[in-house]
Amino acid sequence: MEYFLNSILPTAFMGTAMIFTCFTLSALYARRRSYLFLGGILMSAMSLMVLSSLGNLFFGSIWLFQANLYMGLVVMCGFVLFDTQLIIEKAENGDKDYIWHCVDLFLDFVTLFRKLMMILAMNEKVSQPTPHRWKDGFWSASVYASDLPCYSDTHYSVMQANEQEVNQKLQLMEKKEQVKASCLPFFFLN
Repeated sequence: MEYFLNSILPTAFMGTAMIFTCFTLSALYARRRSYLFLGGILMSAMSLMVLSSLGNLFFGSIWLFQANLYMGLVVMCGFVLFDTQLIIEKAENGDKDYIWHCVDLFLDFVTLFRKLMMILAMNEKVSQPTPHRWKDGFWSASVYASDLPCYSDTHYSVMQANEQEVNQKLQLMEKKEQVKASCLPFFFLN
């Protein structure tokens, strides 16, 4: 988990910031309304992605999931171009709603970040080798005692102390329940 926080998150954030900056600058320096035609294409691609992800619920294909993930990254890059030019066009036509314009771009940024982080996490998971052992004529990836972390005596004493504390609390709760049960008939007599 610590490696994930120290490596993948900053890499995904920096990659997202670079992608977002490049596509935003591309939209800003392009001719006026040159990327607005992408709206229909991007929404059609987004609809196909939704349908393929719903279909993947039944198929469970990793290839379809990965295709959907990479296609989503490309579509979101297109949405950065489209939304930036759409915001510029709206602002020139008098729509000065800066809050919703920022929300549009923020959602594009967050979706890009999510897609890129998932891609990096999948690639990181694939690049780490899993221990395989030869057992009964087959390669096995099961866990062996030698694969488990070795705990020192202090770990065992802390775990035993926690177990004893939990057992004491359970016994105390059982005694309280017994006392309540023994007092219950007296409440009905009054």
